[in-house]
Amino acid sequence: MRIPAGTALFLLALQSGAAGQVAGSTTPAACAALTGLQVPGVALTVTKAEWLAAGTTPPAGRGAAAPAATLPAYCRLDGVIDRRTGAAGAAYGIGFALALPEKWNGRFLLQGGGGLNGSVQAPMGASAAGGNPGLARGFAVASTDTGHQGGDTAWMAVPEQVTDFAGRAMHETTVAGKALTAAYYGAAPRFAAGVLPDGSRMRT
Repeated sequence: MRIPAGTALFLLALQSGAAGQVAGSTTPAACAALTGLQVPGVALTVTKAEWLAAGTTPPAGRGAAAPAATLPAYCRLDGVIDRRTGAAGAAYGIGFALALPEKWNGRFLLQGGGGLNGSVQAPMGASAAGGNPGLARGFAVASTDTGHQGGDTAWMAVPEQVTDFAGRAMHETTVAGKALTAAYYGAAPRFAAGVLPDGSRMRT
C-alpha cells in the first residue's frame, strides 16, 4: 500500500487582506500562561513554554533556520496531541512545536518534515524560504512529528498511527496551532497559501 507522506510545507491560516504586524500580549508571562490552555475538541497537552530572546541562535539540524538568519524574540511551545497507549504498552501521540514571534505578521505556517518524519523539527519555517525563514519574517510556525518518534517502522502496523502519518497529524496540529496562536495574540491567523518542499505551490 502506498502511504501518502503528509509531510509537505503548508502555510495555513484564515483568509484576509494585507498582513501587517498584529499587536498582542507577547510577553514571557503570556507565553508561560499557554501551558494550561485547552482547545475544544482537541486532546492537547502543552509540555513546555519557553520565551527566547531576540538573536537566539537557530537550532542546528534538519529543518532548522539558515545559520545566518537573525531570529526575533519568540515564544516556543512544545506539546502532544491525543496522547495514548497502543499495543504492548507503546506510547503514541502527535508531537508538535510552535514558535510565536514577538511581532506577528498575522500568518500561520505549518512546516512539514521529510521521509517518515518521526521527530519534531525546530519550528523555523526554513524550507523554500531562502536565507530568511518564516519565523524571522513574522510567521507563527508549527512543526510536527506526524504521530510517531524515531526511525523504526513498528508504528506502521498500528492503523491509528498510519492515519496520523497520512494526514491527521497535520490537520490536528493545524487546529491546535491556530487556536494557540489566536489565544496568544488575541486574533486568528488571516492568510492561506501552501508551499511544497520543492517550492511548488498548492491549494490549502
